[in-house]
Amino acid sequence: MFCWISIPTNPSPATTAKNPIVSTLDLWDQVLTRHLDGLMSQSDIDGWSEYFGACVTRHVSEAVWQRLQWQWPGEAGSSLRQAVESALRPGSNE
Repeated sequence: MFCWISIPTNPSPATTAKNPIVSTLDLWDQVLTRHLDGLMSQSDIDGWSEYFGACVTRHVSEAVWQRLQWQWPGEAGSSLRQAVESALRPGSNE
């Protein structure tokens, strides 16, 4: 499984406007919201959750998540927070 996250080698304000990890988590949040709204099948959400879970496992540490999770507050962010925390649990993606 391939997870592409681009990190600029010469960061400037134009290229670092949004952290690539935050962008990836925003996409996962949108996918989860579409599923909750009934716009995505269970098999589709399972595939996307496996993909994003692998990205989180590879690129997000518990310390990074602690610094980022404030960006998905309250009820609206609860699905993403649960998904990320599940992916960060040891053995969750084995």
